This record gives sequence, C-alpha cells and structure tokens, in this order.
Amino acid sequence: YDTVGAAPETPASGSVHHISMPPGGLAACLSLLACARVMGAGPAPHFEPGDLEEPAQWEALIRWARLGTRHAQDMGAELGQMTRADGDRAAWRAPELVLMSTDVGSYASALFTMSQLHSLGASPTLLHAMSPDVCRDHEIAFGPATAISAGCAWSSWVPGGRVADIGLHQFIFVSRKRLLKRLVVDGGLSVLQIDTDTIWFANPLETLREPPFDRYAAVLQMDHPFANGGVVFFRGSGCSRPGSGCHWLLTELASRVEIFSGNIVELRSRLEAIVPWLRNATDKRLAKVGWADEQNHLNDMISSLALGRSVYEQSVWKPALKDLRGLSGERKESSASRHSSTGSKRTSTMTSSTHAKFRGVYLRASSILSHSCNSKESRGKFLLAHPPGGGRRRNTGEQIPPSAILIAPRTLFAHAQTYQRLLRGCAQATRQAICAPGDGDGGAHLAGVA
Repeated sequence: YDTVGAAPETPASGSVHHISMPPGGLAACLSLLACARVMGAGPAPHFEPGDLEEPAQWEALIRWARLGTRHAQDMGAELGQMTRADGDRAAWRAPELVLMSTDVGSYASALFTMSQLHSLGASPTLLHAMSPDVCRDHEIAFGPATAISAGCAWSSWVPGGRVADIGLHQFIFVSRKRLLKRLVVDGGLSVLQIDTDTIWFANPLETLREPPFDRYAAVLQMDHPFANGGVVFFRGSGCSRPGSGCHWLLTELASRVEIFSGNIVELRSRLEAIVPWLRNATDKRLAKVGWADEQNHLNDMISSLALGRSVYEQSVWKPALKDLRGLSGERKESSASRHSSTGSKRTSTMTSSTHAKFRGVYLRASSILSHSCNSKESRGKFLLAHPPGGGRRRNTGEQIPPSAILIAPRTLFAHAQTYQRLLRGCAQATRQAICAPGDGDGGAHLAGVA
C-alpha cells in the first residue's frame, strides 16, 4: 500500500498491487487476508465501474447484482454454508446487495468494512463512490479475478444547489438515499445500506433473509428518536410495490432530501410553507442550517406513516427552533417549553402528547429476541404502515397490505457504546465473565466513538 498518495502504476503479471490511500490502509490490507477463506468458488461476475446516471450503466448494475446474488448462493453451497436441491431455481433468493458510500478520504475505512463482510460471506457489495478515483483503487483491491462480487460505481448527479453549499459529508448522505431508492424501488433489489464505520460479527444478509427478520419490509437501526439513517435494510419484494407504506417511505425520503439540498429559491419556498416565520431569514442564514439531514427526514417518514399525515418535526421544526428561533420575533424559549408548544405556529409538528401516543400505540413492542439474554435492549419496535392517505393504488383502487417496518433490537444493529453496555448487562445476568456475540447478532456502529 502506498501511504503517501503516489498514483499507482498498472501492475504487471505477478507483481504486488499498489493502492493509493492515506495511512491506515494496513488495517484494510490485513482484513483482505481474511477473505481468503471464501475464495475458490470461481470468479464472480464482474461489474465495470461507471456513471450510474448513464442508462446502460444502470442496467448493467442491476444485471450484475442479480448474477452476483446467484454466485454468492452457489459459493455458499460449495463451501457447505447452505444446501439446496440441484436445479431448484425457486429456492434461489431474491437479488440483494450491500451498499456503502465513500469518498477518497474514507476509502481505507470502507475497504476494511467491506472486507469484513466478504470474509463473512456477504456478497455482492457495491461501493458508491464520490469520484472515479475511488473506483480505480477499488478495482485493484477487488479485481475481476476474485470470487467475491465487489462492484464500484459513481454518479454524476448533484443537487440543485452546489455541493459546496451543503458540504461533502451531507452530499454523501443525500446522494446515497437517492441511490438507495433507485436500487430498491426501481431495481427491485433488497439493499442493506451501511456506514463505513461498522463492525460485523455475522453475515447480515443471511440473518435478514431468515426468520424472524424475513417478515419485515424494512429493518432500521434504532436511534433517537426512532431510527438511525446509517444502517438500514429495505427488502425489494416489500418496498418496490407502488401503494405500499415502504414504497412511499423510500420514494418520499429520496424526494425530500433532494428538495432540501436544492437551490435556495426552491428551499425557501418549501421551508416557508412549513414554518412561515422563516421568511425573515436571509438566504445566507438559511443555507447554514442542515435541512437535508437524511436521519431527520427518515424519522419524519416514520412519524408520517404512523400518523397518516406529513410530519416535519425533526427535519424542519427542530433546526428552525434550535438555530433560527429569534427570527419569529419572539424570545427564545427553553428546549422543554418550545418542544411542548401547541400554538398555531406549530400546527405541522408533533406535540409531546402526540409523541406519547405514537410510542404507546403505533410503535409496538417486538417479540424478537436476537440475543440469549432477555433484556429490554434485545427487543425492537415495529410499525404496520400504510402511506399517508391510505394503502390503495391510485388507478385501480386495489387495497395494499400494510408494510411491516422493524426498528431493530440493539443486539442486531447498535452503536458500539450501546452494544458494550448490553454485553456487560448480559454478562452480569448470566454471571459470565464474557458475553460473546452469538447466533443472530449483527453489527456494532462506531459512529461518534473515539
């Protein structure tokens, strides 16, 4: 690994591959060695990197994902990880992939995480790159000779506003939700979208396709107030059907983050329709607020599905009250009082009593236990969701069953500190010195952990 940033030369036959990346690449390199145990099932289908805004490239990606899923299943059968009757095509699983987005600066972390997943048999994987340079390095790491379906692609799409206006970090989040919607709703794939800063103890695709998780159209990492935007799973069979709650969630989520990262004229019009006193804000002040935050919009989608009306609590009201409250001409209130306000200025938002009803009625306690320790942390919440306005097709009036959406137990997806706390409690409950991850455990999300 070239840790000083020199451009890699084209490797000759039998030579050592060179990858340009910042220091830290060694950890990713060592993780690649763990993939050796899944090699040997024959070359995987290869996807040539390119711009996903090109129709031919998009079609090639969907074909590759379907072939890569079949190859992964065959590879698992050869390695004794699964069984199926020869020629039983009906038993072949639906097309799926793991999606991760990164730029050049965080590629070493992405390579490490992706290599973990490959060593566990998770395939195919798609690296959503912010530039062609990332795919150049990725092709060297996972070339056409490997037995793992590891693709890379980028998108020339940019929001209506300049990327500089929302920042590269925010742009990654916005563009990945747009791509997630395209893959699931338009492409019919089941997609696990993850952050680069994750650690995995088991193959998540295998876990999510088996009971009890196979009954859910979407599985989301638990976070405040409801879900995390970094680790989410959407099932193609449940979310690509127009009129379903999951279809609405993904379509509306992609639309909102795109609109709220757009040019200031369109953004102002949308914001003022929700919070009228924001007309007092200058363009410069409005542009400084993170209106396009994917996690805030995701949580508003969950609220909207539960309440049957569009909610902008986390994405608009929260940042407006936090950063721009003085523009309303009123004194700034304390956090407690402003969040319990029921005045006319907050007719579009959820009140504290609505939150209580939401948590007590709409989010039901799941019976899923993904760990041998029976604790509160081991249980999730689920929602049976129709899109706002009802679950019927507009043209035919056909009644669509509600989508089952799971906010996963923290033993499946969790931030590292939460997971460590859970394991300590498990150890105390069972009087064991160590409580190691067991069957059904998923991953620990390292966001915000030093």
